[in-house]
Amino acid sequence: MSKALDKVLTVFAHRASDAPTHVEDIAAEMDISIPRARHYLRLLNEQNLVWADENDTYGLTAAGDEHIVKGGLDLF
Repeated sequence: MSKALDKVLTVFAHRASDAPTHVEDIAAEMDISIPRARHYLRLLNEQNLVWADENDTYGLTAAGDEHIVKGGLDLF
C-alpha cells in the first residue's frame, strides 16, 4: 500500500475507529485538496478498508481496523 493511503488510514487511527469522518476533515488534516482526499478514500474503499456513504462521509471497516492493528501503518 502506498504511503499516501497509509497516511489516510492514520487519520482514522487517531480517531475512534467507528467515528464517521467527512472528506473535508480528511483533506484538512492531511493538508491536501478535497479531490485528492476523495481519490485516496475511493481507493481505500475499493480495498474494503473504509466504508463510504452518499454524503462523502467515510469510516474504517473491520478490515481497515485490522490492517492498522497488524502494523500496516507507520504511526510513529
